[in-house]
Amino acid sequence: MKEVSSLNYRLAREVIGVADKVINQIADGRNVKSTLIISPPGAGKTTMLRDIAHQLSYRGIRVSIVDERREIAAMNEGRSAFDLGFSTDVLEGAKKAEGMLMMLRSMSPEVIITDEIGRGEDAEAIEKIINSGVKIITTVHGENRNQLLKRRDLRETLRYFEVFLTLSKRRGAGTVEEIYSSCQ
Repeated sequence: MKEVSSLNYRLAREVIGVADKVINQIADGRNVKSTLIISPPGAGKTTMLRDIAHQLSYRGIRVSIVDERREIAAMNEGRSAFDLGFSTDVLEGAKKAEGMLMMLRSMSPEVIITDEIGRGEDAEAIEKIINSGVKIITTVHGENRNQLLKRRDLRETLRYFEVFLTLSKRRGAGTVEEIYSSCQ
């Protein structure tokens, strides 16, 4: 970059308990459901992912996080800036699809968590993960499920998810608008 006209700083926050309202729909004991979190930018998707990882890990569920843009875990000297739990492994900086498959092969996770899917290779990796018996929890930009159904690039991928969670900023970031079991 040579010329910069402005900078946008995003300060990652840890909000332990933000997933309390939804964790029992996502996981019944150790039985985790593949979950897609839908919201516009800045509505708390990544913060929600962090707390879901935290809560699942403290249930003894093996969690693998693929953190392509280094936003979920915020690793520094091999440690996360956040409490992601004792059963959580993190891969930072790898391309999302490639990283998900690396974690699947090498870490024997029960659930893989990543942020902001949307490319074709992400969908292919999700299909392989689900068909391997591993669950996935991820996010996507959007307003609601009806908007996602109109996106050709996502329509087929939606069938792999068991729970859909919609967030907004209506009452502050992380406002849970809707949680449902079908995207049809």
